[in-house]
Amino acid sequence: MFQSTLYQQLQNQWRKGRLPHAILLDGPEGAGHMAVALDFARLLLCETAKRRVDGAEQEGNNFFADMPSAHGTDETQPMVADTSATDHQPHEHEALLQPCEQCGGCAMTGKWTHPDLHFVFPVIRPKSASSTTSVVSDLWLKEWRKMLSESTHFDLSLWESEMGIENQQPQIFADESDELVRKLALTPSQGGWRVVVVWLPELMNQACANKLLKLLEEPPTQTVFLLVTHRSEAILPTILSRTQRLVVRAIPEAEIAEHLQRERGISPEDAAYVAHTAQGNYVRALRLLSVGHDEQEFLDMFAVLMRKCYLRDIKEMHAWSECVASWGRERQKAFLDYALRMVRENFIMNFHRPELNYMTRAEEEFSRRFSPFINERNVLSISDELALARRDIAQNVNAKMVFFDFALKMIVLLIQ
Repeated sequence: MFQSTLYQQLQNQWRKGRLPHAILLDGPEGAGHMAVALDFARLLLCETAKRRVDGAEQEGNNFFADMPSAHGTDETQPMVADTSATDHQPHEHEALLQPCEQCGGCAMTGKWTHPDLHFVFPVIRPKSASSTTSVVSDLWLKEWRKMLSESTHFDLSLWESEMGIENQQPQIFADESDELVRKLALTPSQGGWRVVVVWLPELMNQACANKLLKLLEEPPTQTVFLLVTHRSEAILPTILSRTQRLVVRAIPEAEIAEHLQRERGISPEDAAYVAHTAQGNYVRALRLLSVGHDEQEFLDMFAVLMRKCYLRDIKEMHAWSECVASWGRERQKAFLDYALRMVRENFIMNFHRPELNYMTRAEEEFSRRFSPFINERNVLSISDELALARRDIAQNVNAKMVFFDFALKMIVLLIQ
């Protein structure tokens, strides 16, 4: 598993009776910390593991000897708050516990239906919901469980696709905190832990954040909050102060490459190439293996625009703008992020240091011809225009105007 050191730290705290009521896993997108949170939630709700942890408090850690583990022994190391980018495997003398997969708790968490496992995640108002319907995560539980059953490695873009988002921006609504208070007021159905997994708390409505703060200040007994974030700076400081923050690093290239070879059966050469391009983001690595994903279309659309701008083909540039404007807002923002990355990659390519570039083979082929047009005279201006376009799209400015205006400006910028 990825981030096994982080997983080890969490279970060590549980074993020693020092598990905080709120833990913030803070790392970049695709670093695997959501998968760790889900694995740890399953471990806490495993009836076999709970019995043995409870027994170990009285009988000693040797009680863990027959639990599923990576190495078969039970000694642990003191917990640190920062997971290392180069040390993702537990030391050989540490026991890495896993859910037993045989008890009733594991049967329910295996389907993500355990009554004491609660999820909070960004959603939109369903089309079928009335204006008076409380917008909470439970409205999307079917889609959420389906996604988790397919993989515990995902990002917001994939979740938006599961929800069928067009022009809405998902968030965690104020109703969510009221629903959570109601759930946690009830007695745990299985008599053990209750686990609340909060994915992307940075997308939490202000009113919801304020109410969540009260829960964190006076947490219910036997309840653990696992918050998973990519942008902790966007979370209320008062919430951050009530959590134990664990910094998660990007997954090392070598670890992603080895995993792709073992689990996906791809060649060492291709695995190394994908791992390098993914830049420590396992979700992106999986995406790069998917035929026909958005990034290929984004490359095609970016290349078309650059050619039309170079040729000053106003009519085709206008047609291009209308095509991109027909996409949903989130996809438009994703394209602008992609375009900004391509501008940076092409600028770096001019330094002839291939180890500094992170592009697919198709992107490299295009960039060999395009990179001379991105230089120190225009790279900052183009980047600024892309950032401005993204900001305008996020603020609901007319997309046709935004993209056509950007295209016109590129005519001048490309010849600088």
